[in-house]
Amino acid sequence: MPSGRSPRSIRPEGRIYFANAQRVLDKIVALVNAHQPATVLLDLRAVPDIEYTGVKALAEMEASLRREGRQLVIAALNPQALSAIQRAPLGGILGRDRMFLSLQEAVTAQMRQ
Repeated sequence: MPSGRSPRSIRPEGRIYFANAQRVLDKIVALVNAHQPATVLLDLRAVPDIEYTGVKALAEMEASLRREGRQLVIAALNPQALSAIQRAPLGGILGRDRMFLSLQEAVTAQMRQ
């Protein structure tokens, strides 16, 4: 996907927890570095749960993206993953403007900006 205003959709699969959080985030960062999108759109429909370590890693990635002038958007969260993110500071940082129930809603919202 081209850089610029087009969001880059990335879809990790499986739980994100202490044993794999760094590896999952490293793969996401590698894709971001390769494609240089302004918006990184995580499609989390295939992630049933995110443990504290995973949420913390996502928060660190969000901060890094923000420092680079990019933004993180999360879509299609399963109930447990949504709850984990909402309980953490990351939920407040992303807010309703950057968390969406579906991938289509997220893409539509980003294309309007």
